[in-house]
Amino acid sequence: MFRPTAQSIRSLPRLTKCWKQVYCQQYRTVTSLVKDVNDEMARFLDVAVVKSYGKNSTLTHILRLAQQIKDNGGQFDIETYRHLLSAYAKAGNPSKIMTLLTQMEKNSLEIDKDFADKALKAAAHQGDSILQGYILHLMEKYGLEKTTKVYHYMISCMRENFEFERALDTLNMMKKRNIPASVSIYKDLIDMAVQLRELEIASLLIKDLEQLESKSEVADELYLKVLRCAAFTGDYPIAKSYWEYSVKDHQCKPDEGTCLYILQIAGRNSDPSFATEVLTYLKDEGYTYKEHHFAPLVQAFASSGKILEAMRVFPYMRSRGVLPTIRTALPIAYNIGEDKSMIQTVKNNLLDSVDKENGSVDIILYNMIIHSLAYNGENEEAIDMFKKAEKFKVVPNNETVDAVLDACIHCKDVEQGKSIFDQFMSDSRNMSSRTLSKMVTLMCTQEDYEDAFKYIEKMKELNIIPLRGCYYKLIKRLSASNDPRLSIALEDLQAYGYPISPYISEYIERGERMRQYAIDSQIDK
Repeated sequence: MFRPTAQSIRSLPRLTKCWKQVYCQQYRTVTSLVKDVNDEMARFLDVAVVKSYGKNSTLTHILRLAQQIKDNGGQFDIETYRHLLSAYAKAGNPSKIMTLLTQMEKNSLEIDKDFADKALKAAAHQGDSILQGYILHLMEKYGLEKTTKVYHYMISCMRENFEFERALDTLNMMKKRNIPASVSIYKDLIDMAVQLRELEIASLLIKDLEQLESKSEVADELYLKVLRCAAFTGDYPIAKSYWEYSVKDHQCKPDEGTCLYILQIAGRNSDPSFATEVLTYLKDEGYTYKEHHFAPLVQAFASSGKILEAMRVFPYMRSRGVLPTIRTALPIAYNIGEDKSMIQTVKNNLLDSVDKENGSVDIILYNMIIHSLAYNGENEEAIDMFKKAEKFKVVPNNETVDAVLDACIHCKDVEQGKSIFDQFMSDSRNMSSRTLSKMVTLMCTQEDYEDAFKYIEKMKELNIIPLRGCYYKLIKRLSASNDPRLSIALEDLQAYGYPISPYISEYIERGERMRQYAIDSQIDK
């Protein structure tokens, strides 16, 4: 009489370890016992999938069933090993699969196609190339052909180990042997190419896939994967072509982050039409426009020499409820650079827009022109433009005052600077660290720099930290004048957290040496 086995196991609630003798069935042969245990293994594995049993509990139960065969003197057949393989695969334990294969060879059991497929799949999920290699060796030994499914598992394993070149070689081998590659194989290869940022190869693989499937059948996610990677890596040609494929041809929906990267690419590559397409998509998808959406469009126009078109973005932004910032205008300022004729063209265009459209000039552009004029030494013209604020229909703000103060500093026009400051900064709430620091710098352009301390004291009164540059300018003036307040200024500088730079230290030491030299020369005389 054999020990209780499958019949009793089926009758036990919650897989208890206790066997109930009342359900025990007597077997006349070991073969019938093995068959019954195999049937129970198959039934339990099906139930485990449906009821989502834990992987360890499934493996434990299957091993307990297999032990019943051993306890009754039986031997595992191919079906037993197949069920053990399934349990080990579910548990994510491929190392035991190698043990099963070794036992099968020892017991003169040959693997069949189904067993090989399951074993290759399990090895692929764990990226176990050694196990896969052994399985492929057994397949060759037993005359099992490599099918499309087998190659799919091989390439899946390569994907887990990022063996990209080997995977491409495997695909070429399939083509030489006239073995059709499945969509799953191409998806694995494309996924690997994107992860490794091999976008040109990914693009070629998608074209090969389109020959297997119509473009409408190719998963949209593949196009989006390539588009996202191109956007992130700054690959302009791929990003532009896959915008066409994914968004225009397939109506894919890239996320806002991808669109922001693409906008930056369009800006860097002077492609305003591409940037406009992306902005239109964002609007159609209901995204709320922000300043950072338009900045790349301004950059694209400006870097392609279309300064006037870049300027027209500003009123459009405001019409959409988006406020431009100084950063938005930087590409225009950078591309104008030192081109005085272009600055004049922009200035005249601003005036024309006021006359023709009976509107006002954008304050950001107005400030930028004053900054550009001051930067290029056109100080009188910068001040003149500031005085014509009413004609340009703008209300000067802090940035406007800062811009014209730069011009005053360059031409050392203290009276003009003080007049502008007193006119627009009568309310101390409008005073900023930048504006007051510029006033300190302006005062230091004169031999009589006493008023610089007035603005220093004003910042202390308002609890405003001065900019480092104005203190450096003041220290240089104090040093050059041999002013005893130099030590106090140096202490203040450090108290504000600014270091005394090597340049300033050397400047002070050089001044002292020159004064000492002058004293020594007088003594010698």
